[in-house]
Amino acid sequence: VHGFCGFYGVIMASFFATKDNYAAAYYSDRAKDCAGILYGGDGSSLAAAICFLLAVIVWVAALSCIVFGALSGMGMLRVDPTVEDDGMDKSEHGVTGGYAAAATTAGGAEMVEKDAGSNL
Repeated sequence: VHGFCGFYGVIMASFFATKDNYAAAYYSDRAKDCAGILYGGDGSSLAAAICFLLAVIVWVAALSCIVFGALSGMGMLRVDPTVEDDGMDKSEHGVTGGYAAAATTAGGAEMVEKDAGSNL
């Protein structure tokens, strides 16, 4: 959600920015060129937006590789296999029950308490 909406906002600003709004927010001498495409701009704002978004993609990908690579190398990226088999609900929240089929208005399943559960 955040990535898509952020990208959408950056691209749409390069389409809909007016000369007056650009001049008020940034540099008035460049407002004619940097206005949105639909308001008389020359497209430089769209080119800048695309370059910016590509730089964000590269930055996030590089830092994600560094962080998750380090976590994986230290063995901290996954939980123990026994915890994986038992489920995270039990280890984190003390839920010893599970999901049981129960009649709902939507016809699906909902979580129902089978026993006392967590005492956190």
